[in-house]
Amino acid sequence: MKYLPLNDDLYRYLCAHRSGATDPVLDELRRETGTLGDDSRMQISRDQGSFLTLLTAAIGARTAIEVGGFEGWTSAHLARGLKRLPWSTALTVCEIDPTRAMHTQAVLDRVRGPRVACTVVCDDSHHWLPTLAPESVDFA
Repeated sequence: MKYLPLNDDLYRYLCAHRSGATDPVLDELRRETGTLGDDSRMQISRDQGSFLTLLTAAIGARTAIEVGGFEGWTSAHLARGLKRLPWSTALTVCEIDPTRAMHTQAVLDRVRGPRVACTVVCDDSHHWLPTLAPESVDFA
């Protein structure tokens, strides 16, 4: 099997040269989340976010859901992936905390494209998820 080992130098290079490596909205969001202390560890890494953007676009998702919006970082990456598609798409985020739900919606309003409908539902996912038809979701 052929593979390229990923060392620290290569990882830093890949992160610096990935698509969307410089994004003022995401950079600002990352800085804001960093001020939350230990809670900031819940945020996925930059490379994981880039992977979600790529994966969402690559599968051609029309609808995506996320459970737990936190500060909107993952949601923003999902919306960026949906934005790359040539058809109308929808992202729905379920967040139980009203403050975080409003924050996530504000982030999505800044990053979504004109064909991406973004909705944040403030609810307990235990109540909300059973209301969805499984065939209505392409990416979760």
